[in-house]
Amino acid sequence: MNTLLRFMLLLCLIAWLGGIIFFSLIAAPATFKTMELIKDSQPFAGLLISRMLFPLHALGQLCAVIFLIASAALYRSIRRIPQFLIVIMFALTLFSQYWVTPRIEDLRFVVAEKNVDMAKRAEFDKLHRTSVGLEGAVLLLGLGVVWLVAKKPQR
Repeated sequence: MNTLLRFMLLLCLIAWLGGIIFFSLIAAPATFKTMELIKDSQPFAGLLISRMLFPLHALGQLCAVIFLIASAALYRSIRRIPQFLIVIMFALTLFSQYWVTPRIEDLRFVVAEKNVDMAKRAEFDKLHRTSVGLEGAVLLLGLGVVWLVAKKPQR
C-alpha cells in the first residue's frame, strides 16, 4: 500500500509540474509565435493561452487534493513540510484561476485597441506579471516538494 501511495504522490507532482513546464516553455511561446503570422492576433493568442490555463489549473487543483489525501494516508499526518507546500501551491493556483485570470480576460481586448488607455495597459501588464509570477512560484515550490519526497523516506 505504501508503494501505491508514494506512486500517487509522484504521479501528482509529475503531472502538475510537467504541465507547468510544458505550458511555460512550449505551449505559450509557440502560440504567440504562431499567432504573430496573423495580423492583429495578439488578443486571440492571449485568449488561447487563457483557455489552456483553465485545464492546467484544474489539473493542479486535482493533483493537490490527491497528493494531500495520499500523503495523509502514507504518513498518517497532515503536518509535514511537503503537505504545507502543496497547500500553498493549491492556494496560489486558486488565486491565479479565480482572481488574476478573469481580470486579465476583462482587459485583453481593451488593451489591444489602437487608442488604448495607458492605465488599463499598465493594469493588464501588472496582472500578466502576477500570473507569470504565480506560475513560477508554484513551479519552484513544487520542485521543493519533489526534493523532499525524493529524499529517503523518514517516519
